[in-house]
Amino acid sequence: MNKLIYPFLSILFAFQAIGQDDSDRKDAYPSTYTFEKAEEFIARKEYAKAMWFYINLYPQYRAKVEVEIKRFRAQHDSIDMIPFMKKSFAIYAPSDPTINAPDNLNPELGKEKNIWLDAIILRFGDNDKALPTSFAYYGRGVRKLRVNEYEWAILDFNKAIELEPSSGETYFQRAEARRNLDEFIEAAADYAKAIQYEYKLALSYCKMGEVYFKAGNYSEAIKNYTLAIKEDPNMAEAYAGRGRVKQQQKKFKEALSDMDIAVKIQPTSAEILMIRAWARREAGEKKDSCSDWKAALALGAKRANEFLKKYCN
Repeated sequence: MNKLIYPFLSILFAFQAIGQDDSDRKDAYPSTYTFEKAEEFIARKEYAKAMWFYINLYPQYRAKVEVEIKRFRAQHDSIDMIPFMKKSFAIYAPSDPTINAPDNLNPELGKEKNIWLDAIILRFGDNDKALPTSFAYYGRGVRKLRVNEYEWAILDFNKAIELEPSSGETYFQRAEARRNLDEFIEAAADYAKAIQYEYKLALSYCKMGEVYFKAGNYSEAIKNYTLAIKEDPNMAEAYAGRGRVKQQQKKFKEALSDMDIAVKIQPTSAEILMIRAWARREAGEKKDSCSDWKAALALGAKRANEFLKKYCN
């Protein structure tokens, strides 16, 4: 999918949103989006606004949204749906108060809504069309993975592997989809295949460590994080991951040793600072844990503020 949909088209069509009057804005940005209101817009021939509603309804009501858009497309066959959906998003997203309110800027929600749009577009493209090559299936699988369509991505990766069974990259991407579905055993098997075919060994070992950690197999998690560090001694994520496992094992000094290395390698990672803050707190270093939360907050980790209020006042 085009990663520039949100920033580029939003600017391109923003002038259309500027002219919205108060009643129009109230219609476009309700506290709750409903299918009934979308139908009302269609009856009033306010089609772009109806599509904006379907985009916002999509995460909770995927199947129904797909049915409604298919019905709309059948009734309005002169409209090229994919560009029309993009245009609708670009008209209404720039003024969406849940994204752009001056006192509540939330760029992450803007990215998330853009993912909803991309997922809809993927559904109405050639989502299930037979493809000629392993690479074509792989590419479509990656696009599905990017918009969180994990089950559909796996189907394409399956076909890609059937046609080209020695692609470590495809095994890795299928592992990513399975990891996001909490299919940890299957994901570990795919990361192992990626390693077998020597695909990004440090990253594959690190991801293997992560799924073993989530599955509760701490010994295998440490083993794979250590192998990742052997492949790449500057992989901060592997040190942080191994430190998190040791923290769970109550080995706080060893955990902090790994965390310190991770922070030294990647001092501007809010995520790693958040992990070290908890390790420090559990090791009795409460003042230092507060320092890490403050640093993480300054780097954009809003949740750190919750811990600062709870533990550092």
